[in-house]
Amino acid sequence: MATQLSACAPAEQWCHVRIDATLLISKFTFLTSIPMSEDCELIISFYLGAGTDHMGRSLQDILDQDNKWMENTHDYIQWLFPLYVSSQFNLRAPILTDEVREAFVDPAHPLHTKLQANFERAIDRLLQFHGFVSKSPFEPTKVVEYIGRRLINLDGYPLDFHACLREGNHNQLRITRMLRSMTLMGRNELAVSFRDELVLVGKGHLAPKTIKFWDEAIIPVKNC
Repeated sequence: MATQLSACAPAEQWCHVRIDATLLISKFTFLTSIPMSEDCELIISFYLGAGTDHMGRSLQDILDQDNKWMENTHDYIQWLFPLYVSSQFNLRAPILTDEVREAFVDPAHPLHTKLQANFERAIDRLLQFHGFVSKSPFEPTKVVEYIGRRLINLDGYPLDFHACLREGNHNQLRITRMLRSMTLMGRNELAVSFRDELVLVGKGHLAPKTIKFWDEAIIPVKNC
């Protein structure tokens, strides 16, 4: 079973993970004789802990940031939740490819376990940022629950989804990206649970078009 590191894992542990990740990528390329595309290698390396984003930040660096940073920084979400289309807010972020999807979705892929474990950590951190929590960690069908008003504000930025409910709030766009990326990358059931809890918490406040975008984001897709 692969080691699962928390967002607060010591730097020494992540050093070993980065070395291990580089070896895994090299081994996969050697065994399959299939070179990765640039976008594929960027995303895979980033999610294995071997690479960084366009600003030199590792996955761990981003997950360690506080909520105020996450609110005011706009060029990390595209790395955590890649899509098939480029983002107008970060043209330097790689786009999702079928190669990447296969690695995340196919349990038989040699990189699948490590990628999903770290994807899980990214999802959990962004759920927490919006005031939600998943109730059964590292399970494919875990349920999302809103706890924003029971969380202690530790860093000057409230963990409360109600702050995102006004129309046009940019976090609603982030959530749409999250839901679609989760659906594409093997976490459809969790995405559906998140969408349902979002609509429940935002009842009477969310614009119909926002709910429509979220409904479209969780439409299942065929596996690669």
